[in-house]
Order: sequence, then structure tokens, then C-alpha cells
Amino acid sequence: ALEDEENCGLFAATVAHTAKDIEILIDSLPVDEPAASNLEIDSSLLSMDEHRHRAARELEQAVIDGEKLIKKIQKALSEIACMSADAVTSIYLMLPYIYKFSIISVIT
Repeated sequence: ALEDEENCGLFAATVAHTAKDIEILIDSLPVDEPAASNLEIDSSLLSMDEHRHRAARELEQAVIDGEKLIKKIQKALSEIACMSADAVTSIYLMLPYIYKFSIISVIT
């Protein structure tokens, strides 16, 4: 019979000890908090969706403001370029008079 086997008692004791260890491990596991209700989950999702929509509107406005600022900067750069070109043209047109004046100064 099985009870007459030499290692049968040792095997049974090992199984019992292992079962007790497993029970202790299971009892030591943290207890999960009960899952939030569907209503809480729905409320949280709605809140996140509203936050996402608000952030999207803010981003769209920031892009519009940025585009306006780029146009202002481009206009200012264009005006600076025109003023620089006008200044160079004025100096170029005045060169003959400056040259003429410098020759007169040397002669007199």
C-alpha cells in the first residue's frame, strides 16, 4: 500500500508545508482597492476630454497669434530693408557732389 512507502510521509509533509507557504504568500499580497464605479470613470473621462478640448483651443489661438507675429516681423524686416536700400541710393546719388566738394576744397 501507498502508506507503506518510505518517502510517502515525507512527501505528504512537504506538500502540507508548501500549501501553508502558499497560503501565507496569498495572505501577504496587497489588497486591491475596489475598482472605481463606471460613473466615476465616465466623470473622469469627461473631465479629461474637456481639458483636451480646452488645450486644443489654446494651441490653435497660440498658432494664430504666432502667425500674426511672424507677419509683423516680416513687415518690419521689409521696411528695414527698404530704408537701407534708400540710404545706399541716397549716398550713391550724393557721391558726385561729395567728390566735387572735395576737389573744390583742395583747390582753394
